[in-house]
Amino acid sequence: MSRGSTVRERHPELFLPDTNIDPQMRKRVVPMKVLSLGMPRTGTASMQLALNILGFPCYHGLTLFSNLRDCALWNAALDAKFFHKGRTFTTADWDRLLGNYSAVADLPAVAFPEDLIAAYPDARVVLVERDIERWYKSFDEGVMQNVWSPVLRLIAKLDWNFVGRLESISGRWTVGWLRANSLEEMRRNARPKYHEHCALVKSITPPDRLLVFKLDEGWPPLCKFLGVEIPDTPFPRVNEGAALAEKIGLIAKRGLWNACLTVLKIAGFLAVMFFAVWLVR
Repeated sequence: MSRGSTVRERHPELFLPDTNIDPQMRKRVVPMKVLSLGMPRTGTASMQLALNILGFPCYHGLTLFSNLRDCALWNAALDAKFFHKGRTFTTADWDRLLGNYSAVADLPAVAFPEDLIAAYPDARVVLVERDIERWYKSFDEGVMQNVWSPVLRLIAKLDWNFVGRLESISGRWTVGWLRANSLEEMRRNARPKYHEHCALVKSITPPDRLLVFKLDEGWPPLCKFLGVEIPDTPFPRVNEGAALAEKIGLIAKRGLWNACLTVLKIAGFLAVMFFAVWLVR
């Protein structure tokens, strides 16, 4: 996180108004060009910024904060793929979710490598890899412990319209994609899943469409692969550990505030009802 910056500057996605767009009404308006399919905590926020800079608007897990109505469609995709509920998504279905974007990174999209590579045969695939032990530590602290946090789970139940919607997605990919029903299972499955996911992406992507990339390599290999000029700006490197911890805290506070407002509204409604009953007695 940059010193001197405000919370709003560090986490602008949390302060954007909800677009309230029904994804069922979306169609593809820009071609899908880049599928960044590295595991979460391999620098997906940095990749989102890099792709945005290069002119490829990127759908990231953070995009959901201002597109909450997308949650239902992502849940339908997860249900179909991992729980055999509903029909498998077609390219038209993916366009309803991703039609305004020419790139993807991070969950929930990376849980669908086979689907997205098949749906967008002209898109380039970038697989960001990271030292697995450093990745595991970051994934444990930034994802696993938060997914199973009893505090965040309680807030999700109290604030079903914001935190609850986001939690509904993480709950599905945790059980379906990572095959984990507890923190212990998730920790046990994390390293094998990392290897399995990277091997899968490599095996199903034509070699001429695939770049295996490390963030330390910076702009040159990425820009060459995507056929664009190297921008006159440093390659973005988000301090994702510290940024995510602060972001989770902000989400929890927002969820608690929303829950308090809901309780106050219910209490106010009940007070009016009791008063009305008292008046007619």
